[in-house]
Amino acid sequence: MRIDATIESQIRWPRELVKSAKAGGTFARGTPGVGTRLLKQVAALVMRGIKDNIKKSRSARGNLASLSNKTIDEKRRMGVPYPTKPLRRKGVLYRAIHYYKSGPNEGVVSIIPRGRYGTKTKLNARQIAEEHINGTYGGPKRDFWFIHAETKKNVDEAIRREFDRLFRRADLAKIPELHSLTSNKR
Repeated sequence: MRIDATIESQIRWPRELVKSAKAGGTFARGTPGVGTRLLKQVAALVMRGIKDNIKKSRSARGNLASLSNKTIDEKRRMGVPYPTKPLRRKGVLYRAIHYYKSGPNEGVVSIIPRGRYGTKTKLNARQIAEEHINGTYGGPKRDFWFIHAETKKNVDEAIRREFDRLFRRADLAKIPELHSLTSNKR
């Protein structure tokens, strides 16, 4: 179970910026690739977004289902910091979300299949996530593995900033349309 984030194929430079830059004659050798710097930035934003889904109890269809009173009482007895929040007991899922490079200009945001967590279960973090997402653990489905609209907005802003940074030295800032496009989107 993972979000396939072969980010190179999913990230595109904004069309209006590329069009203005081509009009200025700066892409003599073709449009450059996105690069590993942006790949890592986007992966970090996606990771943060998924972790925020866990922290804020967000689901793709709203909020995650509430915990039962019995579970809340049990979590209070254990001294859990947020006893009313689903998916937050020992931090197993939260700490297991990572980015790794899977090839040239490709990366994956995934839940690392680590060893055993807890004393009553032998499941690893990936199995725990799959059971929560599918609802096979005996409770409601808790689908936290999605990219929220706020995260998408942050990714778009990062792409625009990187485009602006990469081509600033190429005197693209002198093109009035490009400068107005990049400054208005911030």
